[in-house]
Amino acid sequence: VSAARSLRQRVHPPRVLHQTSDSVIAYLPEVLSHEQQTNLLERLGSQVPWRREVDDYGAQQRESFFMGDPECIFSYVGLELHPQPWRHELQDARRAVEAAVVPLLHQVLGLADKHYKLTAVLCNRYPEGEGEIPWHSDEVRAHGPAKVVASLSLGGPRHFELKRHEAEDSELEAVLLGPGSCLLYTSPSPRDS
Repeated sequence: VSAARSLRQRVHPPRVLHQTSDSVIAYLPEVLSHEQQTNLLERLGSQVPWRREVDDYGAQQRESFFMGDPECIFSYVGLELHPQPWRHELQDARRAVEAAVVPLLHQVLGLADKHYKLTAVLCNRYPEGEGEIPWHSDEVRAHGPAKVVASLSLGGPRHFELKRHEAEDSELEAVLLGPGSCLLYTSPSPRDS
């Protein structure tokens, strides 16, 4: 994957779903090519020690694996995950996602590039055609000043729905996450350079 790919070179430009002065939610199609995402999915499927976590609500409907920088402990719904070291299989994907999201975040939020380093990844593996995460509210728990979460989708397309806390169900924003695409979101962050 070439980390030099810019927004201007992208065949399908990002789609900003929601933006404020200091946060953004965007969909970036084809961050990885079909071949790249297929190869990565196969390697991760056979080489990662997947496990089904049990949280405050019981056994999760998916298997997961958490890796990242040593200080990036991830806590949610009663779990505290300590990262495994980055696997070499994910380094090219990490660079490709950073290359895709940094120009967009710089453009829409105006922060310096140093704020956009991806520090950890929670890999989730759902059974084919099954598995979901029930409606919930996330606070962005990403590390680093920009609190960037980039969700890279591998395998088949998946439906993803967003709504504001106070919104009616009829006010959903639905996105079909294509293979190799990225859903990006950030939380409000300090504006220093």
